[in-house]
Amino acid sequence: MFKLPFFTGLACLAAAMPIASADWLYVADSSSKSIVASDLDGQNETTAVSGLTALSGDLFGLTSSGSTLYWTLSVSGLVQSHDLSAGTTASLLTSAQPTGVAVSGSLLYWVDATLDALYSANLDGTNIQTVLSNSTSPGLFSDPAGLAVSGSFIYWSDVGTNKIMRANLDGSNPITLGSGLLRPTSVAVNGAFVYWTAEGTGSGNTGKIQKADLSD
Repeated sequence: MFKLPFFTGLACLAAAMPIASADWLYVADSSSKSIVASDLDGQNETTAVSGLTALSGDLFGLTSSGSTLYWTLSVSGLVQSHDLSAGTTASLLTSAQPTGVAVSGSLLYWVDATLDALYSANLDGTNIQTVLSNSTSPGLFSDPAGLAVSGSFIYWSDVGTNKIMRANLDGSNPITLGSGLLRPTSVAVNGAFVYWTAEGTGSGNTGKIQKADLSD
């Protein structure tokens, strides 16, 4: 299994690398400034992307689409991508403090913890649009962190409001799925459930992985 001093995003991708395996687990490791790949059980670990110009604590969000990985450098203010087939890395766009990132079809989504907003762009970083913000929906964001897409919905966690939220992909009909949480960071959706990590507060081991039933 992975033994990393500090890791953030996770993504699974099918048959994307020239290695004899059908499925891979990718982990963004901010300490080594790299993205590491392994089998889904954490074995056969290898470096997928190395030499990132990331600052300390910079690597935050991570997602995938086809043979491309996408991630955020929240301190440097960048959203980047890596084509696993070509082995090329690109900086797609700049944002004040991008955190969570997700892909749906031909669109890239991310949340910004400084600007308190949700944005979209083409996969090459062009045509940036504001999907949701405090300007149009006051109080909706206060340090958004994780981001996930499932079907026609987008989900995000917010460390400031201590909520898990959901909206349509166009930003309409935002609703609260969970509130009163303890610093929810990463978020993921699988089937009828939404999952998130809650950092907790204080110096004790209060962190949790929690879930909610979307059918409720």
